[in-house]
Amino acid sequence: MLNNNYKLFLLFLFILQADFALAQNKPDTHPNQIFVSPIRLIDPINPGIQIGYQRNYAEKWATVVEVARMTQITPDFYYADYKGWRYQLEQKYFLPNTDDLKFRTYVAVDLAYLNVNFNHNETFAADTGRNTPTYSEKVHVLKTRLAGNAKYGMQIALKRFVFDFAAGVGGVYRKVKYTGMSNPNAVYRYTGIDMNFDSEGSKPGDDLLPNVALDVRIMYTF
Repeated sequence: MLNNNYKLFLLFLFILQADFALAQNKPDTHPNQIFVSPIRLIDPINPGIQIGYQRNYAEKWATVVEVARMTQITPDFYYADYKGWRYQLEQKYFLPNTDDLKFRTYVAVDLAYLNVNFNHNETFAADTGRNTPTYSEKVHVLKTRLAGNAKYGMQIALKRFVFDFAAGVGGVYRKVKYTGMSNPNAVYRYTGIDMNFDSEGSKPGDDLLPNVALDVRIMYTF
């Protein structure tokens, strides 16, 4: 796991280095932004602490690299021992009609990878029969997601601070599996989406699904 994280980090550095080579004619005197993503703190399914770096170059382009340590934020979070990592790479293009650096709109594409694990009580039955009794058991959940999105966003600058908002749609490959079951052949029983979304977030499967992206970033330029 640690080795894979290291390889992804090196890949992001390589991409940024290639971007810098194209940045010789940029007019922006403060092309660098570091930022936090507060929306990650309140994510009901995949919370964590997310930071990032944006580099503007070639007048209309910017590349964004983000990393998040996925962890329990609130003491009453419904997954136990929740931990993992999330990485995101994004390419922005600022629209030609927004040359004012105080307010800029853009289109972007991103690619995000999530790898987390946690413990959770799930519902099972011995077989698929409708009248078969169900039971609850704590299992270890392994979840990975690979998502790609197209987004539209805006940046609002206030002196050295920039507020970045974006939304979009895309697709996600999601894989969730369980370990530690007392009966490996037991049948999972889906209990439906509740107010906490925990059943949806830990439902086992190997699926390709639609995805909605929402980003809020607070940046500092230098």
